[in-house]
Amino acid sequence: MKKKFHLMDVNELRQEREHALERMDVLIERAGKERRFFSPHEAAEFDQLEATVNEIDQELASREAKRTVDPALLPQVGDHQRGTSMGGPLERSNGLLAPEQRLADITPPPAGASTVGLGQFLRGVFTGAWDAETRALGIGTPSAGGYLVPEPLAVQIIDLARAQARVIQAGARTVRMDSATLTLPKLTRDPVPSWIAEHATVTESDPEFGSVQLEAKTLAVLVKVSRQLIEDARPEVEPILRNAFAQSLSLGLDKAALYGAGTATEPRGIVNTSGIVVYDMGTDGAALTDYKPLLQAYQLVLANNHTPTAAILAPRTLVEIESLTDSTGQPLQPPAILRDLRMLPTTQVPTDLTHGTATNASDVFMADFANLVIGVRTQMQVLPLQELFAANLQVGFVAYLRADIALIRPGAFAVIRGIIPPA
Repeated sequence: MKKKFHLMDVNELRQEREHALERMDVLIERAGKERRFFSPHEAAEFDQLEATVNEIDQELASREAKRTVDPALLPQVGDHQRGTSMGGPLERSNGLLAPEQRLADITPPPAGASTVGLGQFLRGVFTGAWDAETRALGIGTPSAGGYLVPEPLAVQIIDLARAQARVIQAGARTVRMDSATLTLPKLTRDPVPSWIAEHATVTESDPEFGSVQLEAKTLAVLVKVSRQLIEDARPEVEPILRNAFAQSLSLGLDKAALYGAGTATEPRGIVNTSGIVVYDMGTDGAALTDYKPLLQAYQLVLANNHTPTAAILAPRTLVEIESLTDSTGQPLQPPAILRDLRMLPTTQVPTDLTHGTATNASDVFMADFANLVIGVRTQMQVLPLQELFAANLQVGFVAYLRADIALIRPGAFAVIRGIIPPA
């Protein structure tokens, strides 16, 4: 029976969407580990789950489109706490997209264009045999930089990568870049109100505005696929291929958002952005013995008039937190303000960082992640590596897109540095 999504509130819709995506990941992972295609039953289930996600996305987009917030405005304290987002109307170019919104909703396919699957496209890149459907889209001839992926297909992969990226799950927003650079406004100082007597002059306190510049940089990934899989390019392999590309891109976005060096070729990540707040575990690091470091980081964000939406951390650190015990050996219960905070583990947070004499340190990122913006160009290119992996009957595909990352308000980000494992 079809669910009545229009009767659900936003949180219920997001939970339903997350459950569907988790089940899709289970199906893909199972088939991938067993090196087989979907069974007819699995294929039908995957299609139904994908349809459910699309319906929920459409419902969320429809609700978002009714909002009148200008997408150029910045996130304000408390907005995410009410279950709303600052994405702005989807019809607007360069609108900031909330995590649940899709680039596909603001990137309609060209009029009359057919839908080309990733398997079809990669088979054409690999064999040079393009069918009528793909030729109609004008692909089959590489440019100097590779084969240009049809935009509707590229956007599907980017949206799937966004869905898997931890920083997006934590609340980071996305903006489509229609050129190599994009300037976003940011509020650098809030206006200060004051109480006044009757007929008294109001004290002037103007807000200060600045800007943040996004400059598209190249993110490249290498995906190896068996030659038989590409030559067959059956419909069942589409989700597996999409997920392989998207997962690689999502890891690259996470790594850059957290640790990017801010060079000419790499975005500037959180740890290398001035203005963030840091809680240090000590000269040579220290193990977590209670929730105090997490509470201190939470307080640092609150002190800058923001409320953390999530914490991103290494899997090792998450297990250490879950293993905390009290004096009687019983599991240590987290304080109330941390109980509902999402803890998102990722291997993109290292556990071999140097902190003083320690060489096994790690970090925790706690922030209002709505203040992190990822700018993405929707053009994506693919280059085949025909011979490099031929001995293993594989073909490599180098896929790359252009993106950049910026923090609108650095004070919304706290990093706990120097967490080492218990002795």
